[in-house]
Amino acid sequence: SQSTIDPCRASSATMSTCRQIRTILVRNTERFRHISCRYLATRISPSSETPCPFGAPDGVVKKVPAFTAVPSVPFVGSTLSPYSGLPTLDLSTFYEFYPECRRRFGDWYSVGFPGLGKGSHGTMYVLTDPREMQKIIRQERGNPPYPRGIIEAEWPLIRWLDEVKSPLREFMERGETWKRQRTFLQKDMLSPHAAKGYIPGMVKAAELASKGASAAGSDMRTFINHCSFDLFCTMMLGELTELADPTTNTDAENIRFCEAVCIGMHRLMTQMTSPLQFFLFNLGFKTAMYKEMSSNFNVARDINLNKYRAFREKFDRDDLNDFQRNSYLAHAIMRQGSKEIDISETELAEIVSISLTAAIDTTSSLLNWNIVHLALNPVVQAKLYEELKRAVADTGGKLNEDVLKRSNTPYLHAVIRETHRLTPPTPTLIMKEPMSDLEINGIMIPSGSLVVLDTYSVGVDPEFVSDSEVFRPERWLPDAVESRRGTPQETLDHAYLKDAFSQGSRKCPGSRVASNEVLVMIAQLVLDWSFSPTSKDVTSLKDVKYKLDLMVQPNMPDMNFVSRNIREAVKT
Repeated sequence: SQSTIDPCRASSATMSTCRQIRTILVRNTERFRHISCRYLATRISPSSETPCPFGAPDGVVKKVPAFTAVPSVPFVGSTLSPYSGLPTLDLSTFYEFYPECRRRFGDWYSVGFPGLGKGSHGTMYVLTDPREMQKIIRQERGNPPYPRGIIEAEWPLIRWLDEVKSPLREFMERGETWKRQRTFLQKDMLSPHAAKGYIPGMVKAAELASKGASAAGSDMRTFINHCSFDLFCTMMLGELTELADPTTNTDAENIRFCEAVCIGMHRLMTQMTSPLQFFLFNLGFKTAMYKEMSSNFNVARDINLNKYRAFREKFDRDDLNDFQRNSYLAHAIMRQGSKEIDISETELAEIVSISLTAAIDTTSSLLNWNIVHLALNPVVQAKLYEELKRAVADTGGKLNEDVLKRSNTPYLHAVIRETHRLTPPTPTLIMKEPMSDLEINGIMIPSGSLVVLDTYSVGVDPEFVSDSEVFRPERWLPDAVESRRGTPQETLDHAYLKDAFSQGSRKCPGSRVASNEVLVMIAQLVLDWSFSPTSKDVTSLKDVKYKLDLMVQPNMPDMNFVSRNIREAVKT
């Protein structure tokens, strides 16, 4: 634009071209400054911080990490640790895996995991900056092609759906069928208004479930699985199953269902993280592990379809109670019957079935880890109890939608956020594919590549979090969040790091429901009980072992529960 061309010697064509270039530059000044700044920062020093000389819209150019390609070989990927340098992937040390990868390879690397990644090497790109992942998710807006979902990596589940000829087989992939089924599924589940409507039923279920905490203290894992089932059933079916309290009578089929789901989910994840299982799958073999998963999923599916048929018969007889009329399934049946909705009854029954199956493991992981942290941190537990006691002072000691709002119980929300920082259900729940070639961290990534956001490692990095091993919910109160603005630590508050439900068009459709279930159940337990580990050997998080089922689950220590008698406490 500052051309030194002599107009007396230049041809008219040359001058016309110069004028066009100048016009483009003037009209796009800010855009070109931003692009130039990013280009220079990448080319000058890929691993150092480079100030933006042009004042780019994002302020100072962020640190652009160097890229590391972890060695891999076909069919095995990078899992041969002596060759690749990759840490050994052990399901009982899953939390340590990604921070160690980050220590060895940096904030931007590729690694081979057959069965999870792409091609014969199973290549996937791993990054830690949520702003770079945001570029991919922005591509999901608009028309086809359709975005990738994490469930596409669940190849054993896809194979099972094929075998049982489920109409939800295409729900695991992309296309118009996925879009149609997904749109129907999320209608009365993902919207804030719909999710809040299920809270009264959840509160009732939590009150009943909490009564069984003391009797279940020696088998907390089963107790919390049953709590998750009870709360989700009130939402899905409007049914108070009362499974969590071992002192009450309950339907034996519900117990059988929960057991089958837990075994099936564990076998599913074990297959997904095994290159050998994936190799045998591609050869057409059905391994013993696959058969056990399939058998248990068949049990769960049969029970779910029976539940659907029983509910449908009540609906057709107009014999539903108030909770049932308010349920997701009642609303879904009414929508499915309208002329505008293109969902068959078979599809609706399978949607109910897969929703009930998927609901237990994620919610129970969140609940288990929150209970562990509160039990290990009695000062935090006492502070949360005082907040909740004040919040229910005008409601007779009962929870409701207003009590659970962040503005009324900020410490409750901070506890759940701090639990997610230290012990999320999984370190990597956002897996996406660029829909077109896309520049990420200074490198052009081809469309269709698998890019994974490590949402865990930054949150346990001492450079980002002071006393990173300490459970401190105060980090997430408004003043602390405000103090991080404009600093590198502001990354911690990015929306992509705050929960376990992914982002974009394939975000978990039950995310709002699950979040409300956790708020309700944790609040009810803390109102009703003071709890702590029974064993004196369990004093810190390091004393709690864990394993990866579909989600990371702690080996729950036995708990001692002491009643608080919240009703009397509110009166006094």
